[in-house]
Amino acid sequence: MDFIDKALESRQLSQNSINLYKRNLLKLNDNKPVKSFHFLKNKEDVLDKIKGLNQLHNEVILYPYVLY
Repeated sequence: MDFIDKALESRQLSQNSINLYKRNLLKLNDNKPVKSFHFLKNKEDVLDKIKGLNQLHNEVILYPYVLY
């Protein structure tokens, strides 16, 4: 079980939702393994990473950010 699984296990999410969170957190962390959520503290940096994507895609990628 990795860091994200441990963080999400108490939220009673389906495996598909967990996989979605993992994939999007990886994108927000420059495709580096997620070892903490500290990279989400910089709001401007997170928003810069999704700039240029369509609004629906932005919302899906921001789900983990809102969860944090």
